[in-house]
Parts: sequence; structure tokens; C-alpha cells
Amino acid sequence: MSGVGKAPEVTGKPTLKGYLYVLSSILLVTLAQLGMKWGVIQLPVWQADLAVMLAHPLPLLVILAGVGCYALSLLCWLATLHSTPLNIAYPLLSTSYALVYLLAVSIPSFAESLEPGKAVGVIFILLGAVLVGIKPASKQGAS
Repeated sequence: MSGVGKAPEVTGKPTLKGYLYVLSSILLVTLAQLGMKWGVIQLPVWQADLAVMLAHPLPLLVILAGVGCYALSLLCWLATLHSTPLNIAYPLLSTSYALVYLLAVSIPSFAESLEPGKAVGVIFILLGAVLVGIKPASKQGAS
């Protein structure tokens, strides 16, 4: 039998494979965001005009590569959902927002500014992902 209709393998605890899938999804969606941002800022004006885009093939290719990264990220995310509990995987996915922001302020061509309020928000996102991933202390000896 092909496995259709089988119960999912999510056991309540994530596997190394699940973490690798979610990490791949995070990295691919981050690359997608940064690539598409770079591509659109290289165009003279943003318009959904194919003639303008075709006149600038490199930015168009980078934008399309970003869309491709999104598609691959989706495949990794689906694999993540198959092997990792959603209450662990989804908060980890939020780290992509922090990663995109940190990289965008670090790459000069994006001209993004590091703002204290946004930096605090990034810290909260990362702290939240860590807190979700912490295993609760077992209550051994409790009656």
C-alpha cells in the first residue's frame, strides 16, 4: 500500500529531520524575501509591466528565483508539518521575520535602518521561539 490514509507520524516531539525541514523552510523563505526585495529595488519603477521587467533581466531572474525559493520553502514546510508538532514548528517559522530584518539592515543596498523598537521586536520573536522550544521540567516523584 502507498501510505495513503495512514496515520501521521507526528508523535508530539520533533525529530531531527523535522528540525532540518523547518530550518530549510526558514532559510528558503528568508532568501525569497531578500531576493525579491533586491530584484524590485533594481527596477526603475515598480509596475506590473512585463516590458519594464524584461528590459531588466537580472532583477527579473532574481525575483523569479525568490518565487522559486518560496515554492521550495512550501515543500519543506509540508514535510515539517508531517514530522513535527505544529505548536513547535510554527513558532520556529516566525524566526524568519527576525532573520529577514537582521539581514536587511546588514546589507547596504537595502538601505534599511536599524531601529530600537524593531530590534526589541526581533528579540521578542527570537525569545518566543526559544521559550516554545524549551522542554518543561519533568515532575518526577510527584504523587
